[in-house]
Amino acid sequence: MTPIADENGKSEKISVVLVSKLERTASRYNAASTKVRASWGSSSIRKSFGRKNTSGDVTETCPRIESVLLAFLFLFLFLVLSVVALRFPTTRIKWAVIGVSALFVAILGGVFVYDSLLAKDRRMREYSRNLVNTILTVMLTMTVMTAMYSQVWHKGLNDTVIHLETDTVSAPRFPAIAFFQRWQNSQAYIMAAELKCYSGPKDDGAAQCSTFSIPEAIDAQSCDCGDSWPSTERLERGGNTVEWLGRNATYYAMTPSLSTVSKGAGHFLTLQVFFNYNKTESFANESLTTAPGIWMAIYDPVLGIEDAIAGGTLYTAQIDANSHTVVNIGLKYYQYVSKRSNYNYDVTISVRQNLDLVCDVDVEGWYLCHLTLEVQIPSFLRTIVREENRYHWSSVVADAGAYFALVQFLSWIFSGSAWN
Repeated sequence: MTPIADENGKSEKISVVLVSKLERTASRYNAASTKVRASWGSSSIRKSFGRKNTSGDVTETCPRIESVLLAFLFLFLFLVLSVVALRFPTTRIKWAVIGVSALFVAILGGVFVYDSLLAKDRRMREYSRNLVNTILTVMLTMTVMTAMYSQVWHKGLNDTVIHLETDTVSAPRFPAIAFFQRWQNSQAYIMAAELKCYSGPKDDGAAQCSTFSIPEAIDAQSCDCGDSWPSTERLERGGNTVEWLGRNATYYAMTPSLSTVSKGAGHFLTLQVFFNYNKTESFANESLTTAPGIWMAIYDPVLGIEDAIAGGTLYTAQIDANSHTVVNIGLKYYQYVSKRSNYNYDVTISVRQNLDLVCDVDVEGWYLCHLTLEVQIPSFLRTIVREENRYHWSSVVADAGAYFALVQFLSWIFSGSAWN
C-alpha cells in the first residue's frame, strides 16, 4: 500500500507545479495587454487622428493633418506651374508664378497661424515638429524658388550668349551668288541669256552638276552648273525681283545644287556674266566716265535671297564688271536659338581689270563684255558661332535642387526638429 501512496503524492506535486506556471504565464500576458492598451490610448498616432483618450481630451496635432494635406496640394500645383515656367519663360508666365506663389504662401501662413491659436490650450493639441517642418518646407520652397525665378532664372532663360567653336567639313557646298541688273547708267546691263557656270575646268561637254551625287561630283573632273541660273520662264514672268537698296530690283542668282561642292584650294566655281555698257549715258549721269559696275551678293544657298537680305546674312559688293575677279570663301556657320541656322561667309575679293572695253554700244562694232568670277573655298576649317541661352532648363533644375537642400535645413532648424 505504501508505494501507491507515494505515487499519489508525486502526482499532486506535479499538478501544483503546472498550475503555478500557468498562473505566472497568465499574469505576464495580462500585464502586457494592459501596457499595449495604455500605449494605444496615449499614442501620437491616435492623437493625430483626433481620437479621445480615457480622460475625454481631444488629442489633435498642431498643425492639423488637413493643413499639411493642403500644403502638399499647393506644392503639387506650384511644381506644375514651375515646369510650364521653365519651358515657356515669358513675362506673363513670370508674373503668374509670382502671383500664385504669393497666394499659396499667404493661405498656408494664415492656416498655420490659425492652428497655432487653437493650440494655446496645450491639453487640447499636441505640437508636432515633423508636421511644422513639412509646412515650413513647402512655404520656404515656394518663396525661395519664386524669388530665384523672378530675379535670376527667368532672365537667364531669355538671355543669349555666344560660343565659338571650330570643326572641319568635307566637300562643302558652294555659296549662292546673285548679280543685280543695273538701275543706273554707270552700271553694266546684264544679258540674261548669256549666263555661264562651271565647277572645275571649263568643259562644254561636261554633265550637269545637279545629276551627280556628292561622291560622283568629287570624282568628276568638272561639271556644268548652268542649270543653277534662273530659268527663262521664271525671268519672263518677273519672278526674279527683290527689294534692294530702296527699289524693286531685278537679280540673277546662281543657286548651286547640293552636289556642286568644293574639292579644296585650287578648285574653282567659274561664273561668266555677259553685259553691254553705254559710256555716253554714264558720262551724262556721272559727269565723268566710269568703268561699268555690277552689284554682287553672296549668301547661303539654303536661304532665299529675300531671307538673306532680311536677316543681313549676305555679303554684298559693287565690283568692276569688266574684270577677272577671284573670290575666296571662308566658312562661318551661325547657329541661332530662335531662327534657322545658316552660313554667313567671310569673303575676300581680288580684281584684275580688263584694259579694253569692247561692249560700248556707242562704238561701231561693239560686242559683249563679260565678267569672269572664280570662286574657291581654300580651307575646310569651319568656324561655328553658336547662340545659346545663358540658362537651360536642366541647369535651373540643378540650381533649384541645391536651394531646396538649404530650405530643408532651415525648416529642420526653425521647426524644432533639430532639437528633438
